[in-house]
Amino acid sequence: MVMDMHTPLVDNWNSSGVSKLGPLDSYRYSWHVRFLFAVIANRNERFLADASEMAAIDQFNEKIEVAGQRILAVGFENPSSSVVFDNRDGAGMMYRGPVVDSDEFMAGLWIIEAPSESAAHQLAADASRACNRRIEVRAIL
Repeated sequence: MVMDMHTPLVDNWNSSGVSKLGPLDSYRYSWHVRFLFAVIANRNERFLADASEMAAIDQFNEKIEVAGQRILAVGFENPSSSVVFDNRDGAGMMYRGPVVDSDEFMAGLWIIEAPSESAAHQLAADASRACNRRIEVRAIL
């Protein structure tokens, strides 16, 4: 199933936090897979989390920590503070600012472990709700 912002989410977890995977997910992922959850912010809007968002993020982090799914959770400074190094072919280049100058940027990330893509998508929806930001999901190869 392709999901977009209008697709209703299916609860893939029972009340004990155990996955209710269907046969396709069980076949596709016979072990847990790690996923990147990129938190997408917009520099034309407030991008730092407020107190209620931080409380919701802390609650989400606790949930995935207890479930053994959180590998890493971090936030980043504004992209204007970045420094890019390029030493391909000995170029020795360094410049300040982001590689891609865009209104949208990655403000933070989670690395999580999930038994399936659909389980990761459910967690991403929960993460988006908690931080009040869009979440881009990618499987880690």
